[in-house]
Amino acid sequence: MQKRWNIRKYNDELRRKIYELSNILNIKPLTAALLINRGIDEEEKARTFLFPKIDDLHDPFLLKDADKATTRILKAISRREKVLIWGDYDVDGTTGTVLLRKALKYLGLDVDFHIPHRIHDGYGIRRDRLEQIKKDGYTLVISTDTGSTALEAGQWANENGLDLIVTDHHKLDKDQERPFFALVNPNQHDCPYPNKHLAGVGVAFKIAQAVLSRANYAQKSKVISELLELTALGTIADIMELAGENRTIVALGLQNLSDTRQVGLRALMEIAGCLDEIDSYRVGFQIAPRINAAGRLADASEVIELFETESYEKALNLARGLDTKNRERQKLQETAVNEAIRMVEKEKQNNKVLVVASPDWHRGIVGLVAARLVERFYRPSVAISISEGVAYGSARSPDWFDISEGLAACADVLTKWGGHSKAAGFTLPEKDICSLESIINAYALRRFAEELFVPTIEIEAAVKFSTIDFQLYVELRKMEPFGLGNPRPLFVTRSVHLADKPYVLKDKHLKLVLRDADGYKHWAIWWNGVEKLEEKGIDVCKLESSAIDVAYRLDTRDFGSQIKIQLLIEDIRIS
Repeated sequence: MQKRWNIRKYNDELRRKIYELSNILNIKPLTAALLINRGIDEEEKARTFLFPKIDDLHDPFLLKDADKATTRILKAISRREKVLIWGDYDVDGTTGTVLLRKALKYLGLDVDFHIPHRIHDGYGIRRDRLEQIKKDGYTLVISTDTGSTALEAGQWANENGLDLIVTDHHKLDKDQERPFFALVNPNQHDCPYPNKHLAGVGVAFKIAQAVLSRANYAQKSKVISELLELTALGTIADIMELAGENRTIVALGLQNLSDTRQVGLRALMEIAGCLDEIDSYRVGFQIAPRINAAGRLADASEVIELFETESYEKALNLARGLDTKNRERQKLQETAVNEAIRMVEKEKQNNKVLVVASPDWHRGIVGLVAARLVERFYRPSVAISISEGVAYGSARSPDWFDISEGLAACADVLTKWGGHSKAAGFTLPEKDICSLESIINAYALRRFAEELFVPTIEIEAAVKFSTIDFQLYVELRKMEPFGLGNPRPLFVTRSVHLADKPYVLKDKHLKLVLRDADGYKHWAIWWNGVEKLEEKGIDVCKLESSAIDVAYRLDTRDFGSQIKIQLLIEDIRIS
């Protein structure tokens, strides 16, 4: 698919600001330009951005009901009550569960937990489970990453003497009274908390922060540092915006994670091959998929066991088990994605929202299928697993389309639904799948202009290869963590030629040596470049003989005797 390139331009006034900030901070003008692009246009803002610290975090008591929840938790600790943490089966939910258990254990209270099984229990808090929890003698349940819409379960708990504290971050479908002892969710309409982009584990962290502070725990700083590691994992994995407070949380968490003393985390990092270097990319693509594999295909409780064990040998065995499940997940995903692509190419190419369904797809991988369809076709996408007349769907979308609002337009045919602007889940009767497809496509046609459905890459600067050096790479590393809200910078160099024949890796990737008009050379790698060239109708011979414009990000590669800059190609076009 051809992509539209949006290359940022800089007028004289902007150039003046760039050089001014460059001189003040003693950084390259290109780095200063990237900061200004992110609204970091003053020295104080730049230092806060580049050097985040714990004092940058917001007061947790700004969250509505945080004071009420904290008081109730401290009461449970003092009375030695039976308390249960109700989590969720993804990375956000499992890290939140471990985080709350750790925090309360430091304060002297061992608490139990419940993670629903994706297939057997489904998503959310169920009344029948609460009834059993009450019979088992629990007096307080604290949710993490779930619960805001569990009105029936909440009402039952409220009427039967079981206090339910919901900590969550998902959007609420209606502004109505919530029958919980406390609801701590920055996205409820009257919550004054300034950061509306906290992950579920981020909300759990704020409650832990509040409880530790109110309890005057002597080693609060040490515990907070440990909890930030888990919070960073969940925030990255849930693809939350990495700006403002979230950037601080993730930056500090990653700093701590590089030499973590948490046995389970360290073992998982070893198995995932990122023990020597950890960043937001490696968390998102090496750590998170292994954690998620448990909840997608089996029981997410083993993630809790991994993160809480004190035996490194046991942790390695558990991590290997997650790695095996992840490989199984990859095989299931590849089969389902290929089938979904064929469905789209056969009869849905002109649809604005892609809806695909099959009884053969595992319920735990449909979200990944939807994400791959977005990546390939640049359309909001819905993938559905069908079982016994019920459709279990997961939806993903490009940045400009709020998929939760799209599903809200389909509320009449949905049994239940919930999620974020970029990712959501739902169930509905199998017979209503066609109605869902019709309604959500009509919604997209009414609301969005045709040009939005053409993939666009945002390029921050046109540069010469002479600008790309190790000093720039080091300065860009200080801008990490990259992610939503702080994208990894994308550059373009025009009129580049191949300095050598392209080398094909594993029949699909391209390794290139590129030379610009001034004779400067850089190594480059283009993942899935063979397929992408075919999509553009460009053969290798034409690539070798033509001048090309290359859009790329920076990385490094170890050449044995030295580390060199390597370009990660995003796209090319004939000059």
